[in-house]
Amino acid sequence: MFDCATFVFVSLFVFVSYGSYNVFAENDILQHPIISSYDRLKELGEMCLVDILPILENIAEQQKERNTANSRIFDETQGILDRIEGHQEVNDKQLKELKVKMEGHFMDLHAMMDLKVKKLSLEKSLRKALNALQCSLDTRNVSSKVSLHPGFVKVGGFEVLLHREAR
Repeated sequence: MFDCATFVFVSLFVFVSYGSYNVFAENDILQHPIISSYDRLKELGEMCLVDILPILENIAEQQKERNTANSRIFDETQGILDRIEGHQEVNDKQLKELKVKMEGHFMDLHAMMDLKVKKLSLEKSLRKALNALQCSLDTRNVSSKVSLHPGFVKVGGFEVLLHREAR
């Protein structure tokens, strides 16, 4: 009986101890995870300044590498921007030249349009004058073809009406 009671007591003790150990182990894992932390100083807690020196040197080296990479990217970007600005200046010059040429062509077209309008106006006036002259000629031709009434006799440049009695 004593053996059985001892066995139960030892088993109970082991069971309780094992359960308590798991609880403490879980708390320890949550406070100090298995995955390494990014912040090594926080992980180490209090330590000697001599031990911190390599960590600080590593951080400084990483920052230098980042700065070097950033400056290289900045230099490349600046070079690209300079090339773009060069192209933009060339394009601006070409656009200004093209604008001057187009303004010259526009002025030529404007002058040609003015001449065309004047020409059309003169042609219209000439047609009106020709129509008036034609009408004038047509009326003269009509009056010269007019036959005299048999009662009129032409005496000199005049036409005189003679009555039957006077003949």
